[in-house]
Amino acid sequence: MAAATLLLAPSAYAQEAPPAPPDLPVPLPSDAPPPPPPPPPSPAYPVPDPNSPPPPTPAPGPYPSAAPYPAAAPYPAAAPYPGAAPYPAAPYPPPPPGSGVAPAQPYGTPPPGQRPPGVVDPPPPEPAWPSAPDPDFRRHRVTLQTEAVFSADEGPFYNHLLGGRYAYSTTRATNLGVYAGYANLKGTGERVHSVLFMGQFEYQLFFGDFEQVIVPLRVGLGYLVENGPMVRFATGVYFAFSDDLQAGMDLIAPSYWSASNDTVLSMNLSAEVSYVF
Repeated sequence: MAAATLLLAPSAYAQEAPPAPPDLPVPLPSDAPPPPPPPPPSPAYPVPDPNSPPPPTPAPGPYPSAAPYPAAAPYPAAAPYPGAAPYPAAPYPPPPPGSGVAPAQPYGTPPPGQRPPGVVDPPPPEPAWPSAPDPDFRRHRVTLQTEAVFSADEGPFYNHLLGGRYAYSTTRATNLGVYAGYANLKGTGERVHSVLFMGQFEYQLFFGDFEQVIVPLRVGLGYLVENGPMVRFATGVYFAFSDDLQAGMDLIAPSYWSASNDTVLSMNLSAEVSYVF
């Protein structure tokens, strides 16, 4: 019975309720927000005095000197150059007979065929400036010429010239000449006759290995009796068969004629043979 009482006693204590907590005051609701927390205290800095002098600037310290540059190692001495073998001391062999230089002669009369020492030939005289062209270029030329004249701008006509020319070569490529020839002209209903006088300048171009092909460039100014002045331009090709004989043709020879107060253009074709002396 006593044991049962002891066992029931703890359970009786366990069934008792714990005491209630005390009532705490409940804050009433309010429309105003809570006040902000106070700011943290600012650190206290010293206030500089505007009348106080600035602190002195520290003087710079000495510049560190560079480390000494290490001295270069001494250059090794060069090895001695291997010497050549000594040349054998022997007399120079004499030159073979007939190939050596003649021995020096004592001052005096030189041997025959040898100049005296110290004698120098004077320089050759300079050639004088030519006062006139080379005589080879001063050549005379006599030419016989036949020439056909065809109309080139107005009604068709045909005229023919037959004459001779004398030319004087001032240089090898240029010459001046005079021409005189008979002119057979187309007239009113019949052929008429006249005479043509002309002065001519000619420049020649040479071609070929022996310069036997000649291309002349000619200009002439003349007068046709009872008609008026005329101008002739011509070029063609000529061949030098020898130093004295040449022959060729004027293939392109436009000419301007003054006839009856009008200027007529013609294209001419001529053949000629020349004797040069």
